[in-house]
Amino acid sequence: MRRLLGPTMRFLLLALLGGLSLAAAGARVPAPENLTLSSAERAPHPPRLALPSGDAPLEGGRRGSRSLVIVLHGGSFEPRPVVELQRDALTPLGSAADRAGLRLLVPAAPPSLSTTPWLEAEGEARVLALVAQQVKKKRADPRRVYLAGHGSGATAAIHLAARHPELFAAVACWSGTPSPLWDDEHRVVGLLGDPVPHLRDVPVYLWTATDDRWLDRATLNTFVAQFESAEAADPRFHLTWESGPGGHGYGGRDGPARGLGFLREHERREPRATSDEGASRSPRGSRATRKSRKTSQSAEDTR
Repeated sequence: MRRLLGPTMRFLLLALLGGLSLAAAGARVPAPENLTLSSAERAPHPPRLALPSGDAPLEGGRRGSRSLVIVLHGGSFEPRPVVELQRDALTPLGSAADRAGLRLLVPAAPPSLSTTPWLEAEGEARVLALVAQQVKKKRADPRRVYLAGHGSGATAAIHLAARHPELFAAVACWSGTPSPLWDDEHRVVGLLGDPVPHLRDVPVYLWTATDDRWLDRATLNTFVAQFESAEAADPRFHLTWESGPGGHGYGGRDGPARGLGFLREHERREPRATSDEGASRSPRGSRATRKSRKTSQSAEDTR
């Protein structure tokens, strides 16, 4: 092999194998150092993150607003240009975001064979780079940066918020769930990466349809049950789950407005570990918690 491959080819081969190993391991990309807004753990030497020049995010909603929603587009069962997927994510939310005073940015996912390219190293790095860029240019208030997504974009939004809770004030998801863990008989036994405990200070809005044929009900029930259990033990967990007919969509005409309105109600707060947290919550947080208990179904109701 050494005689067949020159030094350059051997280097390229080793680099390729190293990259594949990193992707297979699902390595977590550290947040950029200048975005470490809490005492969360970070890598000692964060990588330099840059937006790829050929994949510009699409922008919508309220122009000039510093309340920023990063919208992660979903995929498609047919090969389609990524810009079409970006437009599909932007169009349903644009008008509601403008009324809510929120600016939308829809980045382009990197090429991938995965159904959730945002959760691979390059996809995650694109999201972090976009947040860093917007905050550095003072186009985004670091207390009011949000994640949103539909379908597999919703899956990615939940997991990325759990990986980087110090960056995002809240999450809004439509027609998606976290990635499941299955046993040998393909029964859901948990959630990949155990995201719920890491969403302690990141409120989540979730809309799912009772007639969505693409939705994994067992995964949905697992996620909701875990979140309700966390809410019962600690009031700083917050899930608003709404459900009704609507297929693999956004919850009807008012669905985008409800999810984006939920985001607007929240600002990022520093995680704390005191015994009297419940008494020190803001009035806004208290209202949102009561709304969650009123509007969400229990996991048992959907079985």
